[in-house]
Amino acid sequence: MKPFSPFLLLLPLLLLICNAGAITGGWTPIGDLHDPHILDIVEFAISEHNKQAHTKLTLTQVVKGESQVVAGINYRLLLQVKNLLGGGFAEYEAVVWEKPSDSSRQLLSFTRQPGVLVGEWEPIRNASGDPEVRGIAEFAVAEHNREAKRQLRFVSVVEGEEQVVAGMKYRLVLRARDGGGKEAEYEAVVWEKALKKFRQLISFTLLPNQN
Repeated sequence: MKPFSPFLLLLPLLLLICNAGAITGGWTPIGDLHDPHILDIVEFAISEHNKQAHTKLTLTQVVKGESQVVAGINYRLLLQVKNLLGGGFAEYEAVVWEKPSDSSRQLLSFTRQPGVLVGEWEPIRNASGDPEVRGIAEFAVAEHNREAKRQLRFVSVVEGEEQVVAGMKYRLVLRARDGGGKEAEYEAVVWEKALKKFRQLISFTLLPNQN
């Protein structure tokens, strides 16, 4: 008969201690940001945010990432994304909780980071028929009238571009009619912070050969 080892009595206690220590661990850098599982979590985070916030972001780069053992695993990921509705780029921090045992996931937060990655000017699709773009153009004409003591009347949006800044810039070509009934095309640049309901007219210029 083999001698009894006291270690066998301690083994359950040691396992309990090890498991308890794994309940909440420190954040550990993720070595391979291109790992298919990590990219799957990233796509989940962006998809969930798009559904919740009614946005249309798409991934351009995973900048960095960390993981943390909890009752499952937390993933904290810094993402560079492109706004397909706004045409610019920005960085967001996404935190996702995953429970591998039953494949459940939850987006805990999705936060835009300080500092602005200014995007390029991108064409606005259907600018002439978009009610929001029309509202911005009407605002531009009204602000110009107030500042320049004019009496232009908005007619239509011809075309437009937008650029992500600290908010959104709109560069619109619009048609307006003066008090004598003459129509001309103008370029208006408007800065908007939609969440703060803020708009500012940056410039309003008569386009060449419109006199």
